[in-house]
Amino acid sequence: MSIENVSRLKRNRGGPVAIRRKLLEKYDHACAACGVKDDVVPLELAHLVPTYAGGESSEDNLTILCPNCHRTFDRQPREYEFVSFLTELLKNHPNFSDIQQDILLGREIRYRADLLVNRRLNDTKEVLLIECKTYLALTSGHIHNVIGQLEKYKSSYGNGRMVLA
Repeated sequence: MSIENVSRLKRNRGGPVAIRRKLLEKYDHACAACGVKDDVVPLELAHLVPTYAGGESSEDNLTILCPNCHRTFDRQPREYEFVSFLTELLKNHPNFSDIQQDILLGREIRYRADLLVNRRLNDTKEVLLIECKTYLALTSGHIHNVIGQLEKYKSSYGNGRMVLA
């Protein structure tokens, strides 16, 4: 990597230079999304899970992107927009009914599930507890947290199938 590229990386906001170097090596000095090399375009650190949503500036939650891919990545829909969109899709499908959005679960400890939906498939009816996440990528730690959240929903509600959307 050229000195010019190192100095550009140092100027970018985000985590320490050591993490940047590791990620540049990991992705062979190329954008993780489109593959453009850092000698063509200065690459940027990007959070997989945004800091406003609890994401950390750690190697597990950062990737290397070119400016175009970074902007596209950051324009993903907000979670409430995604929940509303999914609600409308389910309302218009004949297999789903009793769709409840932002439903409170539990008595002693309260949880707010994104969606609670009845699904009928052939002669079988089941309840779906749906947790929506809009991240384009999730680390294994984030996946475990979401699964733990869904398990709490299920223990509060009782019988239901957990769904990560």
